[in-house]
Amino acid sequence: MKKPKTSSRRTAQLRALLEDRRRALTVGVTDLMRDVRTRTENTRVADAQDGVDAEHRDDLDLALLQMRGETLARIDAALRRLEAGTYGICGDCEQPIASERLMALPFAARCRPCEEAREAAATPRRSAPTKAYTYHAID
Repeated sequence: MKKPKTSSRRTAQLRALLEDRRRALTVGVTDLMRDVRTRTENTRVADAQDGVDAEHRDDLDLALLQMRGETLARIDAALRRLEAGTYGICGDCEQPIASERLMALPFAARCRPCEEAREAAATPRRSAPTKAYTYHAID
């Protein structure tokens, strides 16, 4: 595996970027959890009167919490890779991850081609639709 040549200054910048993003997400998760827990029946009644389904709102909030939690886990993994000296190396092909990708997605664990291949493999392929009905003319 090729180790990226990262200066101590660059490593400190990357660590600061990841930790800043982690702090912001942690605050967001904490605030959202508090909001979900403290939502009162009065709020639920008001939501229902406004046409908003409180259960759907709770489901959306919980999905958002899950996504943010997964992002936090990815940031923690990126910080561990940074400490281990493997940050910026694709976990699949062991080639350097493009700096543009890391700037856009600082916790990326794979290069773009490997990530696209992984996503393509995980996406079920759709087959051609089959006819459910055969139409016959009625004489």
